Amino acid sequence: MKFPIQRGIQSVASMLLLAAIHLLSLPAQALEGKESREPREDQPPTWIVSPSVFASSDNDHFKIARYSMGVGYKPGAGQGLMGIRFTRLQYDADAWNESGQRLDLTFDLLDPNTGHGIQLVLGRSQVAGDETTLGELAFSTSVSDRVVVNASVSKDWVESERGIQESVDATGFNLGIEFQATERLLLIGLLGQEDFSDHNQRHHQRVRAIYDVFPDLGIAAHWRYRRFQTDDISTNYFSPDRYHEQMLLLSLRRRVEGWMWYLIGGVGRQTVGTEASTQTKLVEVLISSPVRRSLGFDIRAGYGDSANAQSADYRHRYLQASLRWSF
Repeated sequence: MKFPIQRGIQSVASMLLLAAIHLLSLPAQALEGKESREPREDQPPTWIVSPSVFASSDNDHFKIARYSMGVGYKPGAGQGLMGIRFTRLQYDADAWNESGQRLDLTFDLLDPNTGHGIQLVLGRSQVAGDETTLGELAFSTSVSDRVVVNASVSKDWVESERGIQESVDATGFNLGIEFQATERLLLIGLLGQEDFSDHNQRHHQRVRAIYDVFPDLGIAAHWRYRRFQTDDISTNYFSPDRYHEQMLLLSLRRRVEGWMWYLIGGVGRQTVGTEASTQTKLVEVLISSPVRRSLGFDIRAGYGDSANAQSADYRHRYLQASLRWSF
């Protein structure tokens, strides 16, 4: 029996190989910040195995589950991480369910000190009997000591019940700037556009401010503002003509004996079209373990109460866990 997404994998692999050859031909300093340009000790080649699971549910009884297994290879220090990942997709509602699968080739070339560089994901996915190419290309670089520029292009399924039933996908284009205004204050701005396969278009604007209230304790205050305008009304996903939301949040980040703990939570207000504003909420937690005997794991969980792809009155919970094994 032929694997459903084998078609197109050969062409995807060829495209990724050409991109990887070009990226690997660049000097490592071209993608690294000033802090990382000192010579580094040679590191042996490394293989990384990374299984993960993601599950979410919402107040409309719509559930999403993703089970994936990835394998990556890094030739050595300053070299890119190349890999492959297979993901099983599952969508469920009250009297409906659908499944799918996705196979991605991945490539990362990031500066370990700044996290800046290039990330590429390119693959094929099959859901509800339809198959398409999905992926993401993201790039970030420091243009000065205070300014970082981020740019990305991505394509993915619209994960609402109707969106999956109609096999709707969205292609996104984003450009963002991070400005370190003071030692404690970081300002972030983003402009984006989404082109939906049902011939709709959405325009995004987002602004964030992060202030380190108590740097020694890892406590920061956040202000977030987002808005978008949609060209047409669609029944395949939440698509008002206008939407905006702003939130105030507090976060706590701690590192203890190699463990990293991050907690953020807050409240805000959202306005859908010309309707009266309503309250929104967000709570998220991330736990990252130290690497011991070549093993480590990450756990992320959260609760949100704000408009999303499914509806305006959208409350959802999610849990994500991943394992890292290097050898």
